[in-house]
Amino acid sequence: SMFVGMAHAQSLSGRYTPRMMQGVRPLAMGNAFIAVKGTDENAIFYNPAAINDYEKEIHMQFLLPSVEMSYKSLGFFIDDIPGLADDIDDAATDGDKINAFDAFTQANTGRYEEVNTRGNVAILMHKYITAALFYESRAVMALTNPTSSTVDIEALSQGGLMVGSAYSFFQDHLQAGIAVKVIGRHLIDATITQRDVITTDEFSDILDLKSFGIGVGVDLGVKGQLPIEDKYAWWDYLDPVFAITLQDVGHT
Repeated sequence: SMFVGMAHAQSLSGRYTPRMMQGVRPLAMGNAFIAVKGTDENAIFYNPAAINDYEKEIHMQFLLPSVEMSYKSLGFFIDDIPGLADDIDDAATDGDKINAFDAFTQANTGRYEEVNTRGNVAILMHKYITAALFYESRAVMALTNPTSSTVDIEALSQGGLMVGSAYSFFQDHLQAGIAVKVIGRHLIDATITQRDVITTDEFSDILDLKSFGIGVGVDLGVKGQLPIEDKYAWWDYLDPVFAITLQDVGHT
């Protein structure tokens, strides 16, 4: 029952971890990625210790976008919601506004739609220093309360710079890394009700567009192997790697 209560208390996108920039390759691995050798742009976001796996030469990549969306989400955000805003703004009386709002919620009760976009604008990768300029945006719209006419909306946009470095110890059996991130974040988090519809002049006034902040955080990571290879054939066959990350120190 405790876990059920926690689930109900979460925001619409509360299932997301503090990690940003969840890459396509790590997602395909179920996010079991922090012990993977650093070979692509995902290392700094999952375990900064993996930066030490890069080559001792500079590699750069630009404009690496990814998009994920729920079924019919584009029509919901592009047509349905703007259409609702127009119907409410054009309504002559408060009763007409409520009727337009109720008709929309009744027709869409049970819907949950989301659109996520993310990507690196530019990333520099080197064995000892890595820097990424990135952005991420996700929007969620849900009508999940069948007992009342409400629309829940959450839109989170963020971007910033992440710089990390890593070094190896004990003949490369242990790697340790740190990444510092500076992030600008904008959040819209609202539950639209009948009262909101009739107490605002324009539908857009319901949303608070001023919730913006800048924060600094730190990610820490270690990764390594026990130095007992060449002694046991089964150990060499398994070749286990152990890793741990501590993300968002400072609660960005």
